[in-house]
Amino acid sequence: MKMLKVLLTCLSLLWHTTSFAKKNQNKYNLKEIALPSEVKDLPKNYGSVFFSPAVKDSVLVPVHFWGEIKKSGLHFLPINTSFMNGLSIAGGPQSSAELDNIKVTRKANDGTLKVLEFDLSSGGNDLAYKEVLQPGDSVFVPRSNFYENRSYYTSLIGVLATILSSVLVINQINNN
Repeated sequence: MKMLKVLLTCLSLLWHTTSFAKKNQNKYNLKEIALPSEVKDLPKNYGSVFFSPAVKDSVLVPVHFWGEIKKSGLHFLPINTSFMNGLSIAGGPQSSAELDNIKVTRKANDGTLKVLEFDLSSGGNDLAYKEVLQPGDSVFVPRSNFYENRSYYTSLIGVLATILSSVLVINQINNN
């Protein structure tokens, strides 16, 4: 009975994989995707390669997450994962992220690069929820320099205020 269950599971997985391959042969490079059975014994290290347990027995596609992401690196995500879900699986943007200029770079079939831009500063739009990540996509979340610039200008204003107050004190002393 157990052997029959294993055989049926294998046949089911083979059927889904071959039907997926036939249906998507022009859409995906099948050499870039991975089956759960191919990655189950690989070590899962923080900061390098991540395998999503979100959908059991689903074909996984490689997507790179770079920049201000909590878990940056190569992620293997279930096929048909939306941009927003993929971003969430990667831990989401860090507090230092610039949310109005997130980019997805995708290599087209003709070898050219296509760049999609997303503005998530107000929670995203329809495109962010509908866009499906493809094998080999690179998601880049840039760093916001707001806090770094703010501390620089605050320090500069402090120095200028000190100089101005020193000049005013010297003028008051000279006038008396």
